[in-house]
Amino acid sequence: MGRRPVVPSSDDFLPGVSLDDIWDLAGQDPDPKNVKRYLAAHHRKKGRTLGEIAEIINEPYANAWRWIARMEKMGLAGIPRGLAKGASRKMAREQRVVVVKDANAGPSELGYEADVWTIKDLWRHAKEVHGLEMGYSTFARNCKEMGIVVKMPRPRNPKAATEEERVAFQRATRKAIQKYARLGFLLLCQDEAHIQAYCNAYKTVGLRGIELVADSSVAHARLTV
Repeated sequence: MGRRPVVPSSDDFLPGVSLDDIWDLAGQDPDPKNVKRYLAAHHRKKGRTLGEIAEIINEPYANAWRWIARMEKMGLAGIPRGLAKGASRKMAREQRVVVVKDANAGPSELGYEADVWTIKDLWRHAKEVHGLEMGYSTFARNCKEMGIVVKMPRPRNPKAATEEERVAFQRATRKAIQKYARLGFLLLCQDEAHIQAYCNAYKTVGLRGIELVADSSVAHARLTV
């Protein structure tokens, strides 16, 4: 295995570039990895060895040598690292709209046999139906940003009254109050409370701030006051 070529140091390294120039550029770069490279150039300009530089910036010797050699060849233009071009880490606005809409609708409304979403099921749905090209972990992070979280639905008694039944009860109660008021009675309070044991063991995916209600099985024990 051949020896690495010797890289100049001190004034022979990056001629025409001062220590202040390197320091100023390091303070303007938001990438921590690039700051390490500027720091390596700064110490090489001061005459330190590659081993000393590697120890100071807490990087392997091979990294320190590669960075310094690249700077010697390309100048300061060789410091900023090129970011790999991969899949987008952000959903487009149109994609976010449809994913939020589908998460709120639920899988059964979209033709699936399941009654509840998981983040992974929602991710697969978005890939198959909306052509979303995004890894699962990135999708999960986007869901969190959009307020799509895993939550426990509030149980709904299957025997609970419908909206029409509640309206009819209110109408009948109002008539009863008016009837007894004409007879001289004063209604102080009318209330009813039920203590019911519910069984609702599953979680689903929904929008943060929106309460979910799901049908649940009911135990036999019941207390009415």
